[in-house]
Amino acid sequence: MPKLEVEGVGTFAVEEGKRLVLAIEEDVSVEIMHECEGYARCTTC
Repeated sequence: MPKLEVEGVGTFAVEEGKRLVLAIEEDVSVEIMHECEGYARCTTC
């Protein structure tokens, strides 16, 4: 299982194939206020 490291927060296991934007919000619980539903089209991230 891939791991996601968020500076100042920690390292988290993330489901294979999960979109990075969604992993940050859902698995790590860091709000990045994206509006693209995880498709990296709103340029927020």
